[in-house]
Amino acid sequence: DLNYWSQEKASFQNEAQVVGKTNFRQIETKEKEESKSPIKANFGFKLYAFLVTLIFGFLFIRFLPTFTSKTVEYIRVKPMAMLGTGFLFVVLTPILGLILALTVIGIPFTLLLMVAYITYLCLAKIFTAIYAGNIVAKYFGKKTTMLMSLVAGIVIYYVLGMLPILGFLTSLLFTLFGVGAMFTAKKEIYNSLRSKKLL
Repeated sequence: DLNYWSQEKASFQNEAQVVGKTNFRQIETKEKEESKSPIKANFGFKLYAFLVTLIFGFLFIRFLPTFTSKTVEYIRVKPMAMLGTGFLFVVLTPILGLILALTVIGIPFTLLLMVAYITYLCLAKIFTAIYAGNIVAKYFGKKTTMLMSLVAGIVIYYVLGMLPILGFLTSLLFTLFGVGAMFTAKKEIYNSLRSKKLL
């Protein structure tokens, strides 16, 4: 028998013969292995992002249930208003930060603003995911909890996110809806606390 490992099948001369069996096992080239590395890294990052989003979503539901419900409700009741508010927030916040930075004295405020900006962008999809999960549950006529809606919505988000063009649109819409709803809910809570003289 002939057992050999190679990147390609061996070519034998006409007079060469193998009396027994020929067992060929292909070795992947270094290029093929390297081409798989970005795919594995991307999958690992997606899995990590999924778990982080799920954990933060659980924390919001567990410790800020009223705020979470109110934010999701804004997406349901005023979707276009939330979309517009989210768009304005995403576009205007960096411009405001740049203006503050140009004044030099406003640089610390720019840093704080950018931290808040990035936080909004990272957390926004949690609330849109809950809303999307609710829609799916109602479509199939199923009763669901907020946590179950969160899980379903996050799965939808990351599954659609793997598609070329639809993935970008999904990420953009989830972010804009969530940012707009978060900003509006926080503004309402702030105004309510001011009216009660708690701030």
